[in-house]
Amino acid sequence: AEKVLGYDLLSLCLEGPRDALDRTQHCQPAVFVASLAAVEKLNHLQPEVRGRGGRGGSGRRRLGPARGAAEAALGSLSPQVVERCVAAAGYSVGEFAALVFAGALGFAEALYAVKVRAEAMQRASEAVPSGMLSVVGRREANYKFACLEARKHCESLGIENPVCTVSNYLFPDSRVIAGHLQVL
Repeated sequence: AEKVLGYDLLSLCLEGPRDALDRTQHCQPAVFVASLAAVEKLNHLQPEVRGRGGRGGSGRRRLGPARGAAEAALGSLSPQVVERCVAAAGYSVGEFAALVFAGALGFAEALYAVKVRAEAMQRASEAVPSGMLSVVGRREANYKFACLEARKHCESLGIENPVCTVSNYLFPDSRVIAGHLQVL
């Protein structure tokens, strides 16, 4: 991962500083790598997931260069785990881990895509102070109206063209609202 990212992700995760890890440019690659590490941990703790035939670790597929303890854990996935898997899904940056797990992308290729994505999102967040807010409401909640009211309030404070919108539908009574910090 260090070759792709240009920094020591394991050291950042273990030693910090925390404020650097909290930045999306570092957080997203950390989530991606940790997601694949979790799959490897499951594979190690529950080898029966590998399938029948007891082929164990032989024939394991390489995801990318193994560097450091975390990357060694991510170095490969059992082909039997992939064979027995009927679906792989992820949300947001987790989609990249799901694609690697499913064999659609290699580890280094996906990590590079996550790096580019995270850096672009970091630049965007620095250009315009903005964020996202997860909201759980009642069935009758009118999220679009709430966003409209938040924009009107910001305009009354003199903020030009405030952004506040539903950006994700998480489940029936929950949404993610995105926009300028003042509206959130």
